[in-house]
Amino acid sequence: MNGKAPPLGAPELVALEAYSYWMAQGAPTGTKLVGAGYPKLPKPAQGWDYARGKQVYASHCALCHAADGQGLLVDGKTWFPP
Repeated sequence: MNGKAPPLGAPELVALEAYSYWMAQGAPTGTKLVGAGYPKLPKPAQGWDYARGKQVYASHCALCHAADGQGLLVDGKTWFPP
């Protein structure tokens, strides 16, 4: 999907819909599911630092996601992340 919504009926969208439906089987309604969402994180001890974030991305993320975050292309197709 690479940051863009697939067209209606696209195989990726149908697969995501089917998976979401399957995952929801038996889930209670009207209550928040345990583990849903993202936990609140404390402020980093070093504070927020955009420059340090760029360094972390360059050393831990860019290998697979490329320097611009678009992933790696092979023969014009996104190879990684899949």
